[in-house]
Amino acid sequence: MIQEEEFNKILTLVEELRTKVQILEVQLKRDKNTQPPINGNKTDIDDLLVASITAFAMETPPDGWLVCDGTEVSRTEFARLFERVGETFGNGDGSTTFNLPDLRGVSLRGWSVEGKQDPGRKFGSYQPDQMQSHKHDDKGHTHTGKTSTSYKHKHELKVGDIDDIDEEDGDKEGLLYSFDLDERNSHDDDYIRNNGEHYHNLEINQGQAILENPTDSHTGAGKPRHGNETRVKNVALLYCIKY
Repeated sequence: MIQEEEFNKILTLVEELRTKVQILEVQLKRDKNTQPPINGNKTDIDDLLVASITAFAMETPPDGWLVCDGTEVSRTEFARLFERVGETFGNGDGSTTFNLPDLRGVSLRGWSVEGKQDPGRKFGSYQPDQMQSHKHDDKGHTHTGKTSTSYKHKHELKVGDIDDIDEEDGDKEGLLYSFDLDERNSHDDDYIRNNGEHYHNLEINQGQAILENPTDSHTGAGKPRHGNETRVKNVALLYCIKY
């Protein structure tokens, strides 16, 4: 027969085990709510990564990855990848192949699902570089020009009121004398009795502002850098996609 003392020891052990089981149940429930639905199996993790894109700090892709260079690849050989991306980056030959994304020399941009930040943008589409619309204020410029020499014209000089002009000479209000400004202009009379109105043709050359490459920075950032594209500071790495 079991002695009372041994029986009490057994009861104590049972209670301790029950307490430990309860603690384990709480921990399992908490882990189930906080951890992703992956059991840690390598196959599950591998499947989860299919179609993910990663930048590698080496010149060749690791096993299980393809370089994002726009290449056509087999729909059957890379069935898992084709199931995820489909023809998003190109339909290949339309039946047996499809295209990988081509990320050579470009940066990635987060897709704006609702189109608020990048209106009208299609998922997976390429977008060329551009510069935001802006303007340059004109702080002043000059026009050059010249007058035409094709017209004869007259300049007048009125000399006071003269009372002793002969009646035959006409105008009592004064004499109008003509004079030459230069040899290109001709005058026909010794004195002029009309008002001497005349015209010059003025030819104005088209104004033109020539903006050259910047030569200095106004922000203290050093010598401006300019070339054939607009870009941010960057480092070249190898973009690959998991298949």
